[in-house]
Amino acid sequence: LMKSNNVAYCEADPLNPLLQFDLYPSTTTGDDKSKAKLLVYIHGGSWVNRDKADYSSFAQTLNSSSNPQICVAIPNYRLSNSSPDSIKHPLHTQDILQCLSFLIEHSNQFNSYNPHQIYLFGHSCGAFMSLLIALQDTRQLPAETVHKVSSHIKGVFLCQGLYDVREDYQYLHKIGYGEFANEFEWVFGAYDAQKWFENCPVSVIERKNKERKLGEEKREEKEMELEIF
Repeated sequence: LMKSNNVAYCEADPLNPLLQFDLYPSTTTGDDKSKAKLLVYIHGGSWVNRDKADYSSFAQTLNSSSNPQICVAIPNYRLSNSSPDSIKHPLHTQDILQCLSFLIEHSNQFNSYNPHQIYLFGHSCGAFMSLLIALQDTRQLPAETVHKVSSHIKGVFLCQGLYDVREDYQYLHKIGYGEFANEFEWVFGAYDAQKWFENCPVSVIERKNKERKLGEEKREEKEMELEIF
């Protein structure tokens, strides 16, 4: 099977190179049970740089002859810049979610992976986005799509992730790399500690833990009411 280059995943903007992915298929074919697992690598670059082509050698290593059961997809996503009209969070993650949805819905087109065996591998800001999707953060992502996609995800690998961008922003300023820290403002807007925190995976985890605890407390109260009456 041949590599598929520059596959558009956004029907509304098919010629945009930042809304395309490359697919590195395995040699496995057959029905879904015998097809390869799909590893989707979500690259880093602080939401402002890098390209899927930078990871071509990495993808080829992952699905080389020594790993015939792995198919690799590497998507691009739109990047932020210093322009006031530049896209901002969470649109980058929504791009990745759209790509995953496309890979699920069009798996027969490629016939080289099992759409029910998807694994995310996120590096740096890619880990941030992978975790938001895995956590099914419906405050920032469209609920119907994220629930559908999450049901196909079997695992998530996170590498050198940015999970609380406030800490990275403050640390870069502290060590004299303010110009790099300020790029986070291209992504999240002017620095606002509370607003930035609410956008981060650590905040989503904190919120879901509180919701889970509240749900447990309500169940316990309900059980007590049943016992009383």
